[in-house]
Amino acid sequence: MSDWIQTFTGKRFYPLDPKVDDIDIFDIAHALSLQCRFGGHCSDFYSVAQHSCEVAFKVPPHLALAGLLHDAAEAYLCDIPSPVKRDERFAFYREAEDRLMEKICQKFNIHPSYMKDVKFADEEVFGIEARSLFPEEMVKQWTYLKPDSGERITPVSSPAVARHGFLAIFAASNQ
Repeated sequence: MSDWIQTFTGKRFYPLDPKVDDIDIFDIAHALSLQCRFGGHCSDFYSVAQHSCEVAFKVPPHLALAGLLHDAAEAYLCDIPSPVKRDERFAFYREAEDRLMEKICQKFNIHPSYMKDVKFADEEVFGIEARSLFPEEMVKQWTYLKPDSGERITPVSSPAVARHGFLAIFAASNQ
């Protein structure tokens, strides 16, 4: 068996050998609320939890839970900037993330195809975040962004607020 991490709720979690029963929404919400997007290089602290909420708001209601949990594996494996994650040397990480996402989908009864369905919203939110959290002259270099919708995001006041919002969307999505 692989090594384990201690979670916020006190569980031993084996990120390289995840078990459905060990996945906990409170661990996910807590960890994602404390992780900063863009490797921490944005103008203000902006959590993965808030990002997840923004994606949940962008998708149709039947996909809200998938939108909320699309980055849930990062609660146990951490957020790695996309240029690093895409590198062939990180294939092991991507495989571990895929295994964990399968278990997360199983835990929360999300059809795995839904994760592909939220990708467009994730990319749209990424562009809004970039334009909200970086100077315009920097963002102009990012030629792969979706067209500017004019929307902007303001980071919430604290990780606790992000965690609360995340859990509220989770609760609403499970009714």
